[in-house]
Amino acid sequence: MALVQSAMFGGYQYTFKKKPVIIINSIGITEKDHLYLWAEIFDLSCSEEFDNERAMFTATHLRFTYHGDVKKIYIGGYDKSIEEIIHYVAVFRNR
Repeated sequence: MALVQSAMFGGYQYTFKKKPVIIINSIGITEKDHLYLWAEIFDLSCSEEFDNERAMFTATHLRFTYHGDVKKIYIGGYDKSIEEIIHYVAVFRNR
């Protein structure tokens, strides 16, 4: 939930920030409105992005090649832990 200032009334209101939902199942990975089929996912890995200026890891994502393009699905900030998401990717990928 984010606190934003309302331009019309000069007050504050609460709004929900909508995050994409990730679905991991035996068919593939669905993110937003994109379905990535397991049979067409290659070079799948989990990566962390490092910010040199802040000297810390800032994001974790799944990285893979799909139809010749490199794709990234960010997996931080959800109600499930990063470790749990990686676990289910591994379980369904190896079926």
